[in-house]
Amino acid sequence: MISNFLLRALSILLLLSLAHQGYGQPSLFDNEDYIALIKKAAAHIYNQQPDSAAIFIDQTEQVLPGHPVIYMMRALSLSWSVFPMKVGLPEFQAHEKLLRQCVSAAEKRLDKDDEDVEGVFFEMTARGLLAEYYADDGNYLKALGEARKAYGHMKSGFDLTEEYPEFYLTTGIYNYFREKYPQKHPIYKPFLWFFRSGDIELGLEQIDKATQTAIFSNVEAHLYLSYIYLRYEMQPQRAQEYLKSLTENYPNNQYFKAKLLECYIMYDQFELAEPIVEGFLEAQDPYYKLLGESMKGYQLEKWTKADKPAAKFYNQALATGKEIKKGSYYKALAYLGLGRIDLRNNHKEAARRNFEIAMSLNDNEGVQAEAKKNLKRL
Repeated sequence: MISNFLLRALSILLLLSLAHQGYGQPSLFDNEDYIALIKKAAAHIYNQQPDSAAIFIDQTEQVLPGHPVIYMMRALSLSWSVFPMKVGLPEFQAHEKLLRQCVSAAEKRLDKDDEDVEGVFFEMTARGLLAEYYADDGNYLKALGEARKAYGHMKSGFDLTEEYPEFYLTTGIYNYFREKYPQKHPIYKPFLWFFRSGDIELGLEQIDKATQTAIFSNVEAHLYLSYIYLRYEMQPQRAQEYLKSLTENYPNNQYFKAKLLECYIMYDQFELAEPIVEGFLEAQDPYYKLLGESMKGYQLEKWTKADKPAAKFYNQALATGKEIKKGSYYKALAYLGLGRIDLRNNHKEAARRNFEIAMSLNDNEGVQAEAKKNLKRL
């Protein structure tokens, strides 16, 4: 998810740059026109309208040539056009290059002034996002290398939450995932002595404060909390609160819609889920088609108790999923569904195979718990 480090840090930067201008360096916010351009670009990016976003990014480049924001916004727009971005996707190489260009542009600013706020935040943002991508891909040492460099800049925000509410988001995310991530991924624990301890409950409180008090990072705070409650805390009802407002404000954003659908499905709110499922079944993007097919299978299995058509959609989901690297969670759901159907039909070996594949595909607590529970029944 966390995959949205870009907009998070960029949003924080919006507020801070109003208060801290660089020493003689081109600044994003010398006037209100710059602020308006960035806001318009971000709105189109969130609404997954890359062509419209490009217009405002190009206009920003005309007034701020060479500024790290140009590379960051282009990287952000590319990411949301194929969201979720993953290492191995055809677009990732271009995305990674833009982030590296952003780091270089930020470092140039810091060479002139090591306290330049925009340089600090853009380097932190780009390196933080790269660390997330490498970690998701299992390249732990490379991820830790980027994380350490980002951490050096992030520390400056720990004590600024009262003065700048935007810092509640980055500080809250750090406090939560500093403790939660190694719980889910123990391989990281020996490497984290370098990073100060976090606090899960405090992190959740701080991110929630960002949803109430932050100006520019409000959307990111809603998105992070919804993801945390959906995938980590297993409280879909809480996630639903945040996602409803996102889907209302950004109706073209398929990712927001997908997360809301997960909430409905997890709470067996099948009538609310049905029109969203039907829409995803017609999706051209195989990621969202995979999502629609896996959710349709679950809907048929649980709502109408129709195992045969449910199995058909689960298998269609897996066939669609072969086309893409991402979507491991939805593939795991399909294997879980097939496993349950096999178990009811006393096809024990097939059930065991499906549950084991589901566990290997995704480390979501719900997926792991259900697969383990059913394997014990075999």
